[in-house]
Amino acid sequence: MTVNTSFRPAAEGDIAAIAALMRYAFSDALFELMHLRETGLTFEEILATMLRSGTGHASHSNAIVAASGGTVVGMIFSFPVKRYDYSRDGLAPLWLDAYSSFFNPVFGEDGMYIIHSFAVDPEFQGRGIGKKLLSLAIDRARGEGCTGMVVGTSESNPASHAAYESAGFRVAGSECMTGMDILEFRF
Repeated sequence: MTVNTSFRPAAEGDIAAIAALMRYAFSDALFELMHLRETGLTFEEILATMLRSGTGHASHSNAIVAASGGTVVGMIFSFPVKRYDYSRDGLAPLWLDAYSSFFNPVFGEDGMYIIHSFAVDPEFQGRGIGKKLLSLAIDRARGEGCTGMVVGTSESNPASHAAYESAGFRVAGSECMTGMDILEFRF
């Protein structure tokens, strides 16, 4: 039950919380950003820097957040499946590689939305927050005229599979190199 939880589009003030939840969602699978550690920044600081830039898909406007008591406790980050040419934004080479590999979709097709990252703080899981965030993201994609949504999730995460499948997603393929199952939901 989502008692005392509000849901809304993310605001600029939510960026640090979104970055922390992205870090949680990806665990240690942030290989695309590993080279940026030489800047001395933490993964959360790297993600926050990218989100603050608003460059391409790297924008807090692509997130919907759940807040409880004024604190962001969940987020879903999604955007249209369309590659963005980050080279046109004058980024330093170190950052250009990170934006291009981390924020560009690697699967899905034109006309769809991709769920890039999705997380609920463990202390707030089991209360329907994730289900509501997913529903809101689906509604947003539908409202923008998309034909469906796509997400990659680890083959070794049956809870994630079950959550997506209960919302209407179906396994559409597998990405052998990353050990990801590709799930789709067609509208």
